[in-house]
Amino acid sequence: MGRNQALPDGIGKSQLLLAAKEFDSTGMPQGYKPSHSYDVLINGRCYPPPAIAAIAAKVLTGLLPESGFRAGKGSKCFQILEDAGFVIQRKVKDGQNP
Repeated sequence: MGRNQALPDGIGKSQLLLAAKEFDSTGMPQGYKPSHSYDVLINGRCYPPPAIAAIAAKVLTGLLPESGFRAGKGSKCFQILEDAGFVIQRKVKDGQNP
C-alpha cells in the first residue's frame, strides 16, 4: 500500500527539518494524530514527534510508515530526534506548572 511498518535507519537532521516544513504546509499526515504527552522543538515550534519522524522517513525513503510505531522515552523515534540535536519536552497539561 505504499507504506511500511517501522522507522528506517538513516534519518538525520536534514530530513527532520524538511519534515517540519512539510508539516507546516500540509499538516498532520493521514493516519496520525496529535501527540498527547510530548512535543519536539524544531526552530522554536512544537511538533508531534511521531508525525515528524514519519514525514522524515517519507523524505528519506518515499514511504510513509504506518502509524502506531513506538514513540516515547527510549524509542527509536525519540532517539532519531535527540541524535539530530532536537529537544523533546513533556507537554504542559492545563492546570500544571511546567
